[in-house]
Amino acid sequence: MDRFDELLTNIDKYLLMLFYSKDQELIRGKTWLQKEMFLIGQNVEEIGKKYDAYLKGPFSEAVEKSADQFERSNYVIVDRGKMSLTDKGVQLAKKIWESKSDEDKRMVEDMKALLNDMTYNELLVFVYTSYPETTKESDIKEDIEKVRLPVSLRLVKKGKISVEKGAEVAGIHLLDFVEELKKREIKRF
Repeated sequence: MDRFDELLTNIDKYLLMLFYSKDQELIRGKTWLQKEMFLIGQNVEEIGKKYDAYLKGPFSEAVEKSADQFERSNYVIVDRGKMSLTDKGVQLAKKIWESKSDEDKRMVEDMKALLNDMTYNELLVFVYTSYPETTKESDIKEDIEKVRLPVSLRLVKKGKISVEKGAEVAGIHLLDFVEELKKREIKRF
């Protein structure tokens, strides 16, 4: 790594890794970026400490500032809400990616694979029910509570979560959740 690497924070590095992972797949928007980095922060303590409960669940001002700085500096582009690396960003992100362990790369790719193709409701229901302590300031918590069951059924159908996790996300007993799956003819994974 060159001297520039010394100027990057851990948040900067993992943010670039997130953008670079999965063949530079677009990040669907700022909400997805925040939640994907939040899950990364569950494995990287320095990032996790930067998150607080906020209006839409876990939020990090440090992550937002880093993403904004990368956008202003032409490393990241935002087009109709979707975020991706510019050519300049790809060059830097590739250097960071190549310097990280296989374990770190897998973890980042797993977080992106899990969350990045979820709908807005799926994303929030999953994060809200998995990390309820991050929702105490939420302005949409009641709305999320109303859609827990149908969203959890969709997540199981998509293969995103197990049946057991689906029951947890739905907030119902496992036996009742299995009955809901049968009623809707959703195959279990």
